[in-house]
Amino acid sequence: MDRNDYYGGESTSLNLVQLWKHFKGNDKPPEQLGTSREYNVDMIPKACKFNLFVTNFVVFIIA
Repeated sequence: MDRNDYYGGESTSLNLVQLWKHFKGNDKPPEQLGTSREYNVDMIPKACKFNLFVTNFVVFIIA
């Protein structure tokens, strides 16, 4: 159905296994890091999205 095991494109959130596979190329992270479901890492910081929203809002109000 879909070739990616994640959804959301640039703003996706990855668990530990997906993140490890993306950056390290291995399928399994070290055991000492814990379970994969304990991690949920955003690929785009939410603060950047919020700052863009605020900037657009201020420009809309001024214009």
